[in-house]
Amino acid sequence: MASVAESAPRFEKTAMSILVAVSFCHMLNDIMQSLLASLYPLFKANYNLDFVQIGLLTMTFQVTASLLSRSSASSPTVGRCPIRCRSAWRAHSAV
Repeated sequence: MASVAESAPRFEKTAMSILVAVSFCHMLNDIMQSLLASLYPLFKANYNLDFVQIGLLTMTFQVTASLLSRSSASSPTVGRCPIRCRSAWRAHSAV
């Protein structure tokens, strides 16, 4: 019974490190999304882009970010792979 009580802080430390890593990645994603919007005037001037091209750039960035940053339950494309791999791993480990 003592070993269960001693292992609890280890799991709390692991959970906290995972939470910090996920929070940091989410912060980087938010910084990138806000940085792109502030660079629009530079892109327009330096690359002679019109508003349609800047809109397509924004759409591409937002679609890519939404597909890659969603959880596996809500992502229509990327989320299916971990669900399939996890269920296959469980079936294999049960044998």
